[in-house]
Amino acid sequence: MDPEAVRKHSALHAKPDGLVLQYGTAGFRTKAERLDHVMFRMGLLAVLRSKQTKSTIGVMVTASHNPEPPCT
Repeated sequence: MDPEAVRKHSALHAKPDGLVLQYGTAGFRTKAERLDHVMFRMGLLAVLRSKQTKSTIGVMVTASHNPEPPCT
């Protein structure tokens, strides 16, 4: 994996300024549209772990803890 390519693509998924995430037993907790940077980095981490261990690595994404948005 080319480190410069990782830096280049990572810059496209920067953490929004001032964003503070909550993390708990359910993982990162905020609205999905604010998690682009987390999804990119967790995907990258899964790829690196898979390459290191030569095994399949999964990432679970769920919205089961999110409140239903109000109807408009």
